[in-house]
Amino acid sequence: MAKPIYIWDTDTCIYWLKGKQSILDKTERVSIDSLYTTSISLAELKFGAYKSDQIQSNLKNVENLARGLSVLPFNKDASEHYGRIKARLSDAGSIIEDMDILIASIALANEGILVTNNTAHFNRIKDLNLKNWATKGKNE
Repeated sequence: MAKPIYIWDTDTCIYWLKGKQSILDKTERVSIDSLYTTSISLAELKFGAYKSDQIQSNLKNVENLARGLSVLPFNKDASEHYGRIKARLSDAGSIIEDMDILIASIALANEGILVTNNTAHFNRIKDLNLKNWATKGKNE
C-alpha cells in the first residue's frame, strides 16, 4: 500500500504559520515527504500576504512554507475532477467556492487526503478523503 499524502488546505497552512499546536503536533507525527499543499492554496496565501499590513514578512513566511511542502499543480486530471464536481454540486443546489473545488480536484487527482478545518464545504464532495488536524477527535 502506498504511503498516504496529506494535502493542506489554505486554512491548515495558516494554522501552521500561526503555530496552532494541534497542527504542529500532527505534523511531527507524519513524514515530511508526505506533506503537500496546492498551487491554489499557495495563491490564496499570497493574496492574503499582499492584503496584509506586513506584506514582506508574510510573503517570506509563505515562501518558507512553500519550501517545506511539495506544491501540487492544477493539471489535466484535476480539471476532469473539477468539471464533474462543479456540475454535481450545481445540480444539487449545493455549490461551494471555485477555489475550494479547485483544491478538492487536485486532492482527488493525486489520491490524497485533504487536511482542512472547512469540512462543512468539503464534505459535499463525493469521494474526497478529509482529515481535520485543527481539532482533536476521531477525524484527526
